[in-house]
Amino acid sequence: MKATVFVALLLAASIMSKGALQNPQIFNQINEAKTIMGAKDVYGPQEIEKALGIKIDSNLVPPIPFSVEELRKANSLGMYLILRIPLSLDSLNKLLQGRVGKEDRLFYKFDLKDRAFKKSAWYPEEDWFQNPDCPKMYWALNSNLFLAGTKNSNYLVQTEKISSFLKDKVFADKPLPEPYLSAIAEWDSLRPIIKEMMFEGKCENLCDSLVSALKINRLCRPSPAATIYDVVLNYKINKKRTFTQAYVLTNAHDSKGLRIFVGYFDALGFQIDKISTEEPDEETGCLIHLGF
Repeated sequence: MKATVFVALLLAASIMSKGALQNPQIFNQINEAKTIMGAKDVYGPQEIEKALGIKIDSNLVPPIPFSVEELRKANSLGMYLILRIPLSLDSLNKLLQGRVGKEDRLFYKFDLKDRAFKKSAWYPEEDWFQNPDCPKMYWALNSNLFLAGTKNSNYLVQTEKISSFLKDKVFADKPLPEPYLSAIAEWDSLRPIIKEMMFEGKCENLCDSLVSALKINRLCRPSPAATIYDVVLNYKINKKRTFTQAYVLTNAHDSKGLRIFVGYFDALGFQIDKISTEEPDEETGCLIHLGF
C-alpha cells in the first residue's frame, strides 16, 4: 500500500512546476472554450492552480480534444469542460489536508484532529481510492445534473440511459464515432444476456464481471476520483456545492462487485458507500462524462 501511495504522489508531483510556461496554442483554446461555454464552466490550469494551491507545468497540459462544434453541443446540454490531473483520492486528501474549507471536511469519515480516517472507513485501502483514474492529465466534459430517468434506477437501467443519451443527444446529428460506436454495440449485444442472468439469479459473479467490463461504463461513467475532484473544484472556484442531498453511482466496484457511489457533499464531507448492480436507490443517480 505504501508503494502505491508513493507512486500516486509521484504522478501528482510530475505535473507540478515552479516555473510553468504558458503554451500559446492551449491558452488560445482555453479562451475560445470560455467564450463558447462561459468562464464558470471551464476549469483549466489557472483555475486548478488557484483551487488546489499548486503549479501546473503547461508544457504537460494536452490540447483540448473537442472541436468548437462539440463544445457548443456540450454547452447546450448543460455540460462543463474540465482539465483532470492524475490525483488519487488519497493524494487529493493529503494535498488538501482533509479539508475543503477552514472546518469543512473532504471526507465524512476523516478525523481532522487525528489527521487519519476513522476505523469505520472501509474504503481508504481500495484500489480506486489509492490510484488515479488516469496516469496523465486529460480534458473531459461532464455535467452537474443527473441524466434524466437515472435517479432511483439500478445500474443497468442507468447504463441504458447513457446509451440513449449518446445516441439521441450527444451525437444525434451525426454518426456515432469510435470508441462510442463499439461501446454501444457491445452493450446492445450483452444487455439481454446480463438481464437474463440477473433475472434468473445465475452466475452472479460472472454477471458483475461482465457489467464491470462494459466499455460504455468505463468510458462514460466518471470514477469516484473524477466525480469528487470535479465537485471539489466547483465548490472551491464557484463557491457552489453540488450533490449535497444525492449520490453519484460511479464506474468503480469493490472486490465483491458492489458498485461505489459518492455524494452528500456538505460541511461534514463526502459520504461513500456501495450498492448491488440490480438495486435502485431513490437518492442515487448517474452522470455522464466524455473524456480523452
